[in-house]
Amino acid sequence: MTGTVGFEWALLGKEPGQREDYQILCAGGARLRPATLERIIQHFSPGSPAGERAGEPDALPWITFTAATSGETPYVGVAIREWPADPAMAVDATGRVVIPTRFFCLPLDDFRRHLGSFTALYEAVRVATVSQLRRLPEVTGGQALSLRPAASPPRRAGALASPALRFLRGAVVTAALALDGPVVVRPVPELATHSARIAFLDLVAALLPAGAEGALAAGTWVDVATSHRLRVAFGQDLGGTGRLVDPTAPPRFGPPNPNDEWAPRYASLLAYLIDGNRPADHGAGHGLGHDAGRDNGLAPARDHGLGHDHSHDHSHGDGDGGLRTVLGWLAEDTTPRSFSRPGEIFQALTETAALDLATRFAAGRAGPEHLRRHLAALPAPADPTGVLVPLLLPFARPEDLTLVARHWAPALAPAVVDLVVRLCAAGGREYRDLASHLQGAPEAMFAAIVGGLLEPGTDDDPPPADAVELAADIIREHGGATGDRATWAPVRNGLAASPARTLQVLVRYFASRGVPGLLQLVEWLAAAGQPQTDAVLRPFRVLGGNSQESVGHPDLTAVGAADGIGEAAMLTVVRLAGWSGRAEALTPALEEWLWAEADRAPFSVARRRTWTAALDELWPDRRADERQRLGRLIGEPKARRRLLRRNTEPTDGEAAPDDPSSRLAAGTRVQLGAGWVDPAPSPQPASADGRGIWELARLYTPGVRRDGPPGGTSDGLVLFGDGGGRLAVCGADWCCHTGLARFLDSGVGITGLGLAAAASASSGSRPSRLQLVAADQRLGAQDVDAFGFGAVAAVAAGLLDGPVSVVGAPPALTTEQRLRFIEGVLALLPAGLLAGVAVTTATDNPTPFRLAFTAQAQISSGQSRLLVRWGDLPEAAEPPSGYGREYFRRLLAARTLFQDTAGLVHALSTWRDPLDVDQAEDLLDVLTDTNPAFVSPLPASKSLEKARSRRRAAMAGRFAREPEEADALRILLSGGTMADLQDAIVFANRLETFQRLDGILARLIRGDGRDNDRVARTHAGALLLLQLSGGGEAVRAALQELPEAAVSWIIHLTRSGSFAALNAAQGGWLRWLTPPSGQLPPPLAVFQALATPRPAPIDLRLLAVHGDDALLAALQIARYGERHGPPGRFAQLLRALHHTRPALVDSFLRSGAAGSSAAAVAGPPR
Repeated sequence: MTGTVGFEWALLGKEPGQREDYQILCAGGARLRPATLERIIQHFSPGSPAGERAGEPDALPWITFTAATSGETPYVGVAIREWPADPAMAVDATGRVVIPTRFFCLPLDDFRRHLGSFTALYEAVRVATVSQLRRLPEVTGGQALSLRPAASPPRRAGALASPALRFLRGAVVTAALALDGPVVVRPVPELATHSARIAFLDLVAALLPAGAEGALAAGTWVDVATSHRLRVAFGQDLGGTGRLVDPTAPPRFGPPNPNDEWAPRYASLLAYLIDGNRPADHGAGHGLGHDAGRDNGLAPARDHGLGHDHSHDHSHGDGDGGLRTVLGWLAEDTTPRSFSRPGEIFQALTETAALDLATRFAAGRAGPEHLRRHLAALPAPADPTGVLVPLLLPFARPEDLTLVARHWAPALAPAVVDLVVRLCAAGGREYRDLASHLQGAPEAMFAAIVGGLLEPGTDDDPPPADAVELAADIIREHGGATGDRATWAPVRNGLAASPARTLQVLVRYFASRGVPGLLQLVEWLAAAGQPQTDAVLRPFRVLGGNSQESVGHPDLTAVGAADGIGEAAMLTVVRLAGWSGRAEALTPALEEWLWAEADRAPFSVARRRTWTAALDELWPDRRADERQRLGRLIGEPKARRRLLRRNTEPTDGEAAPDDPSSRLAAGTRVQLGAGWVDPAPSPQPASADGRGIWELARLYTPGVRRDGPPGGTSDGLVLFGDGGGRLAVCGADWCCHTGLARFLDSGVGITGLGLAAAASASSGSRPSRLQLVAADQRLGAQDVDAFGFGAVAAVAAGLLDGPVSVVGAPPALTTEQRLRFIEGVLALLPAGLLAGVAVTTATDNPTPFRLAFTAQAQISSGQSRLLVRWGDLPEAAEPPSGYGREYFRRLLAARTLFQDTAGLVHALSTWRDPLDVDQAEDLLDVLTDTNPAFVSPLPASKSLEKARSRRRAAMAGRFAREPEEADALRILLSGGTMADLQDAIVFANRLETFQRLDGILARLIRGDGRDNDRVARTHAGALLLLQLSGGGEAVRAALQELPEAAVSWIIHLTRSGSFAALNAAQGGWLRWLTPPSGQLPPPLAVFQALATPRPAPIDLRLLAVHGDDALLAALQIARYGERHGPPGRFAQLLRALHHTRPALVDSFLRSGAAGSSAAAVAGPPR
């Protein structure tokens, strides 16, 4: 910026005594004619001054910066309207003082090259006075005026040192408001001088792209009472058309959103980029200036003429790092910009920031948190080029869906579909877990997700069931029949093109929502006009509406023939008819369809069981002729005496149940026949049983760890069933086997059998009969509770999904204690599972085993195994999906039914039919009422059928008053079977959906009655529902009001293995239970002290009055706390209870759950 600069110039005024209006008195230049210069001056006139007004905010001179285009060339100019040097001589014909205007302009390119700021422009021309300009034509002959500007930094770099920088907040808001229209700046005393005002205008211009310099007209004063064309100018507050900004206290915008005008969006963008270490203060630039530029994921400033490189500014929070970077980006944007297209200005800066962050992310200088912060802080479109959201998707968490929704673009659809599937189906969540993160998402996003989920595979394979379930959930909640017609029509047409997918959506919809809205969804699908789909829709239209028609056999044939979903769809049709009270409209066609199905192949046991449940919903009275005809078609047997029943008391017309299998009393001496084989290569045994055991032993024993001499009792042991009625125990070089049926009848536990066989092998005797004693089943149940019921249940449930490895067990954990853990796990599964399962207490190769203690966390064969870390006990990790998750939840529910672990263990020990966990039909048996663990131990209530009816009505959307709903839930919880408890859970979910559950649970918690057993089951069931649904204020008030109920809630949480949720310091349940006074009831204060790592006195007498379950909860909380906290408290509690609660303490010592704390307890384990 050296040398001289040529200016077009003009002097506007009047000759003394002139009567005509203002005109050009003289002008010069090579590019613009005087008439053009006059039009520019008049176009950007700031109004007419009232006088010199020295010392006032509107004092002359008024300095106006113009932006005009002539031909194809943009010009930047300055007009200086000033009081004449001799006012007495400068008057017109009317005697008014003539106020001249000096005007200078130059092409925009020259302005940028030689000047670069309003300040430099004004300083360069202000030396050319009016008198000089009057003489100039005589000297130059009307040529351009050549002036030598003073050396000064460019506008953007100068802003970093400008005295106006302390008004950065006001400049940000002013620049942002300029996108939406004219802005008037209040003439505050701090900006009283012309130089200060011009510096502020330069700062505003620097916060706009350089391409806007050809469109930005600004001034040090404008008369807002007159019409003007200045975009930004200082002026009086007279209620003019422009937005008024006080630079010392700029206005604040509300939270930005995509529907805002451009001003709040651009202000948010600038504020975040300048001060990105925290979210923008709603466009007002919160924190701008002092802390601007902390690490926000922006690139270091490149060389924009802003001085030396400041790449360290961001990493160390230098004060102007963020501002320097933003000014550099804006300086580089020289593409011509117009205020008539403000979106382009916003988008240009947004694109630059997004692309820069993407570059930094690729180079490893920014991470997912930078992406989240950037997308969360800014309104849409913060990612106009679509580069940031795809980078975030591989790292996305559920809450990131909010960001995806905010910055949605159609091109994101495939990746977002994969994300939703990963977060739900693969992440073990249901759609409702994500719904809160998708509030406000555009319908186009939901429609695109559904379309992608329902897209057939590469080989035209149907979409997986979990994808269809997700699609149905989204249609149910956000679109379909209630959505925008144009948006959802392509999705509907694609869905209706496949009868199977249509039925999948309907089945899922009915399973989750029931009847409400179903007919509307069916009519929406029917509007697609697909003939092949109309046939499968007709049963739903007939049964879900008010039609008096009946369903025909061809309709059911079409439904049942749907590939992969026909059976489930038929069951849904049957249940829909039952819920809608239209059984008569369906039964004739259903009877014909079932006849054809039975004629094709008899119903299997599993299929018959499923259809029995569905027919019970269609015809609840099994004695009805229609129900009996349908039952015969699916192969239901006639009423007969049987072991397993829904209730223990017979109803009219049913045979009395048989007594369960007898079990020998604990301590009874028992002899079990024993056979022995050597696993090592040798001649095969002569007997068939021996040969089979020998082959299996050779498979299982090679990896068994040997910790002592051959045959020693410290060796690892293997236990397996051969699937043919034999149960074997093996060491590394021996194997003993016995009959499974006799073993189960004897009551001998796995631990006793394993230790006796190992002792015989060690002695070398290998007897043909093992001398044993029947185990005390109550002690086994106590072992389960000592290990942690939830943790043991999680392992048992995990076995249904695949093999499980227990890793990290300490060397001090003996073989007997490992056997006790394995026995506890198997005790929570039907006893018949022993027929084919293989387990081991110690192995280096866990691959062949369903359950194994091992040090090998990784399996070389790539086999997928669930890893359970011994050190994590007693915390429970719920299996993420599949049969395991369902069984885990049902075990917790069954524990609620039985009210103690021993009753549950006994019920499971009575099911001795052989089971194979790799057979789906057997797994289904484990999850139904066939499993004796899921049969009520109490007689049925007379009101049970009424409660079931109330549940069905609620599922159909017909709610009753709160007391009636509470009474129905109470009956289902207190007097029904496991099926009724599952119905209660579904019932509660429906009530929660309609925000009716909180008050009902509070009623159940407060309820009492004369039947203590039923009251206890009601309370326990209410706590189970609380765990599944979460609690509201009504439940909270009830628990705070009833300390005994609150203690039961903590017991329930610890029993289920939910310890992390207790910690008061982290806002857990204990804090939630704290009343407004801040003082917990004494027993809860004990739990709080145990859950907090800080030392505190513990008075167990406060818990003793609540029974051993409360003391057990205290022990487990202390045990869990020592995982990360200081040791000693668990041992202290064990010592304190050793003499008053010996059975409780002995269960921890006997099982090994006490760990290293066992040494601190005096006396041997019992």
